[in-house]
Amino acid sequence: LNTCAIRDHAEKRVYGTLGALTHTKKANPEQIICLCGCMAQRPEVAEKVRQSYRHVDLVFGPQALWKFPELLYQVYTRRGRVFSVEDEHGSIAEDMPVVREGRTRAWVSIMYGCNNFCTYCIVPYVRGRERSRQPEDILAEVRELAAAGYQDITLLGQNVNSYGKDLPEPMDFSDLLSAVNDIPGDFLIRFMTSHPKDATHKLFETMARCEKVAPVLHLPFQAGNDRILKVMNRRHTREQYLDKIRDLKRLIPDIVLTSDIIVGFPGETTEEFEDTLKVLEEVRFDALFTFTPRVGTPAASMDDPMSREEKLANFNRLTALQDAISEEKHAAYIGKTVRCLVDGLSDDSRYDLTARTPGNRLVRVVGEGTHDLVRCVPGTELDVLSGLGNGFDLAKGGAHPILLGGGIGIAPLYGLAQRMLEAGIAPTVGLGFRSGGDAFYLEEFGKLGCRLMVATEDGSLGTKGFVTDLARHVPECGYAFVCGPTPMLKAVHGLPQLTGGQFSFEARMGCGFGACMGCSCKTKYGNKRICKDGPVLEK
Repeated sequence: LNTCAIRDHAEKRVYGTLGALTHTKKANPEQIICLCGCMAQRPEVAEKVRQSYRHVDLVFGPQALWKFPELLYQVYTRRGRVFSVEDEHGSIAEDMPVVREGRTRAWVSIMYGCNNFCTYCIVPYVRGRERSRQPEDILAEVRELAAAGYQDITLLGQNVNSYGKDLPEPMDFSDLLSAVNDIPGDFLIRFMTSHPKDATHKLFETMARCEKVAPVLHLPFQAGNDRILKVMNRRHTREQYLDKIRDLKRLIPDIVLTSDIIVGFPGETTEEFEDTLKVLEEVRFDALFTFTPRVGTPAASMDDPMSREEKLANFNRLTALQDAISEEKHAAYIGKTVRCLVDGLSDDSRYDLTARTPGNRLVRVVGEGTHDLVRCVPGTELDVLSGLGNGFDLAKGGAHPILLGGGIGIAPLYGLAQRMLEAGIAPTVGLGFRSGGDAFYLEEFGKLGCRLMVATEDGSLGTKGFVTDLARHVPECGYAFVCGPTPMLKAVHGLPQLTGGQFSFEARMGCGFGACMGCSCKTKYGNKRICKDGPVLEK
């Protein structure tokens, strides 16, 4: 169980999970339970686990990560509990194997630890002092990632702007960024996290000059009042922070800015909080992340006369202001063409895929047609709102389009119909459902104003039958776009009514929007439903 010590809520969830694991340990006594990460490094946590969670076999902090195989070996051979949470400086172990999720985005640690000791932050106590990796090791890792096809690479550190200060031959972060930018390959460079006191004009110039560096910066300011910043030990003033932001915006006008902020720092007054709101109004961040002082830090023992109700009221004022700013900034993207990198599958049933802009803004994408289906897989790039897709391109050429779909093939049809109508093309849309109760997107298609035909298997709505029955009644067309499960595509493909034109077929599997298509596949165990019995196919 890998843990983080930044937020109190996360720690409570960890304890809850550890408690639940007592049942799995009873059911399987051979199970080995490990607690690691920053939370495990805190002495009070390690002692609590030692006394109250005796089913946990191994506890180790971030500094001992490189020794994990050795520690696990001790657990297996000694058959006793192992704790490795000493307050040590920490070592950097190179050439350790790395397991990465996906083939699109990658993260590269360039340094560890922090020397800043902000009074609210637990990081220096659990991650140790700043330790920088050798630049040649970092560059070698990035070269391997670029050669492997990774297209979004993030350089990581508790304070990346402090990189290199501890090296025998100092090299600052700006120079490292330039060196990474010079590595051949088509990839984007991001980095986090930065501290304002170390964010220099040289860094901003480097960001502006290097074409691979993303136009985005996360620069925490935490509070807008100088007295509070001093108590926080931030080592910069409000005006110094604002001067840096002005300099950055002058060099990179389209920079996407995000920040961290603390509302209700111990001793903060409402008047001092007003200074924070003024910073928001001037900087106009794209997004904000709120933060609270942690137990075990100096701030946790400071006098704090402001009531929880007053803090909540201030917090609500801040979020209302930032929400309005974010909405305005995000609305400015509407109608723009933005180059994005598709990086995964969407958890929103209305869209298939997720993508990120260079400024790290989330975009949800509907794959439309075979052309987009090929391009819209994690690791590919596309122009959002650019009008790509076989259906759009063919219809734009003058062919009258027929759009046919069922089940999870309907959402892509909606996006394609939207594009066509915006381009002055009026498609005919045919949708198939099991029953009227399963029908969805009808109101949305109706609002678009395109000609709509509906079929239901039980005859409760529109034509009795399914998509194939609709296809028999479609008007003559020069182009047919069909989207849905493979059995439906095969059935439509064989209809004589749809011969002579151009076709685009897109297969969709799984279920969505509550419309079951009954997709099945023959296996040695008989005919099996793909969604319900999917794992059996692997056998």
